[in-house]
Amino acid sequence: MKKRMIVKITIIYALVICTTGCLGGKYTYKPPDSLPKINNFIEIEEPKDLVWQRLVAGLGREYFVINNLDKESGFINVSYGEDPELFIDCGEISSWVSNLRGRRDYVFPASRAAQQFEQKARVVSYYLQ
Repeated sequence: MKKRMIVKITIIYALVICTTGCLGGKYTYKPPDSLPKINNFIEIEEPKDLVWQRLVAGLGREYFVINNLDKESGFINVSYGEDPELFIDCGEISSWVSNLRGRRDYVFPASRAAQQFEQKARVVSYYLQ
């Protein structure tokens, strides 16, 4: 009985070693090539009330959700609810995984709002989103 148990454990151990030996992969992050120079300051020669009215109306029509605002101080807090890939460059992510099912390659912008891919970690590969 003991001998049978040792044989079973040995077979299971050998199968695990054989199947995980085929597992390979790599995850790479490549930063953006260059950062664009952005002018984030503009001076407007119009009355404050008129500018405030246009700004708040314009933000509400675009991709932003206004969370909080204070007209007296000029403070506006907004959230962006769309895909950041349209406006920003955060570099590129590449990943490949190889196992008994074959090799799968993934390359996509790091600023993408959602992306499903696999990443090798020790002896298993994970699906990430």
